[in-house]
Amino acid sequence: MDFSGYGLKRKNPADITDNPITMFSRDWALVAAGNRERFNALTVAWGALGTAWGNGRPLAIIFVSPSRFTHEFLEREKGFSINVLPVEFRKIMGYMGSRSGRDEDKIAESGLEYAFTERETPVFTQSRLILNCEKIYSHTIERDRFGETLKSVYAAPVFKGVDPHTVYFGEITDCWARD
Repeated sequence: MDFSGYGLKRKNPADITDNPITMFSRDWALVAAGNRERFNALTVAWGALGTAWGNGRPLAIIFVSPSRFTHEFLEREKGFSINVLPVEFRKIMGYMGSRSGRDEDKIAESGLEYAFTERETPVFTQSRLILNCEKIYSHTIERDRFGETLKSVYAAPVFKGVDPHTVYFGEITDCWARD
């Protein structure tokens, strides 16, 4: 897919220069999943980039609560995108993370423009970095497997009654970035 009309150039995932720690924890990212008929997106602050499973396979890893509407799309579809927006979209990122697509058309309300990749994955064209991922593994986190540090985190009031997140591993099949 050619996104050059949006100022995005195809890039090799091995050439990503973003700090994978701050990309999620500080900058946040929008994860989008679905198809042309219906899709949703949510803001994520938990994620990682790396390699695994032979020959330096580039991976993106995200964590999504089953309570989130986008979880349904992640479970159903073969792929997802990770969209890192410029800092001026911070308020929109907050909105996308605090509202549910079950209750409103938050994509339309956000004013974000979207397109679809060759694999029919939704992406946001204002992004400064887009990772198109093929879902290759997922697993629901089990509370009894946490180490002591995380047991205390998941015991915190903010997580009381919250189902543990699902971890999604996506092979980065395509990457686009702004210069």
